[in-house]
Amino acid sequence: MGSSQARIDSVYAERLISPVYEAAGNRMGRGSVYAEIAIWTLVLSLVFIMTLAIPTAHAKSCIALGSRWGVPPEEQRADAFIASYFTSRARWYRGYTPYNWYGSSTDRYHILRAAWGAGHRRSLVFYIGHGGCEAIWKWSTWRFEMHWFITTDSEWWPDKVYDMDIYHESACRNVRFVILWTCHGGDVIGGFHSSGDPYGMPHAWLHTTRLSSDGYKRPDGRGYVFIGWTKAAPLLTANKGEGRRFMYYFIRYFFDRTRRSVNEALDYASRMVWRVKCFEDSKYYKGWTRGWWIFSTRFRMVVYGDGSFRA
Repeated sequence: MGSSQARIDSVYAERLISPVYEAAGNRMGRGSVYAEIAIWTLVLSLVFIMTLAIPTAHAKSCIALGSRWGVPPEEQRADAFIASYFTSRARWYRGYTPYNWYGSSTDRYHILRAAWGAGHRRSLVFYIGHGGCEAIWKWSTWRFEMHWFITTDSEWWPDKVYDMDIYHESACRNVRFVILWTCHGGDVIGGFHSSGDPYGMPHAWLHTTRLSSDGYKRPDGRGYVFIGWTKAAPLLTANKGEGRRFMYYFIRYFFDRTRRSVNEALDYASRMVWRVKCFEDSKYYKGWTRGWWIFSTRFRMVVYGDGSFRA
């Protein structure tokens, strides 16, 4: 009985030990085999833990989106430059994982993916392109309800991605900072209609309505901030490219190694573009009107939430 068991153990051990030991003709006992199994289990466990740790090392993402639909070629070049600068600056100076989806990658899938930060726990999002608002009929309440949208990239007719679509993807609240350089994106903070559908781009992206209505002068300290435009948004190349210069200096200072806040970056960009003391004195904060009477267009940049937020 003992001899038979020993032969079984010997065969079992031979199957488990490495080919190196087999070539050497070694015969290991039960204890040695179990020790080797324990060592390999430990090694594989460490490898598994290391693979899990890789995503957490890049738990921050910076996402640029932009639609070229209806945008002049000169403006497209400026938009593409800012999108690239936004993601590259975040990568090199703050260690963010960059996703530059400007152009053809700005489709419904990638916009909704950006709404949950592409799976990263802390995400910054920049979108530039056409946007708007419109009344949508709701059969559940038998009335029209206002909703805001941004457009996908398309040569012919773009798809509209509405605030309620984005809201349903942002429940994780990974997105901490959003710039929507689009018309009407900052008209309202948002809320819920009587139908239960969410509305408003700040509400949709940040998944909250607890945002200061003036995050520049009264930052709420909650760590979420939205920058957008009420009514119309100017082209980056308009007014001798002041929009492009503003964005360039804002992004440059925002991702500076000294960890500037949103408000400090707004102040810096305002000083560099208009030679004013701070953002409050700037053209973008005060707003301006172009045109006359019913044909006029109002431009004004708004900051909702926490202007003290740092990247």
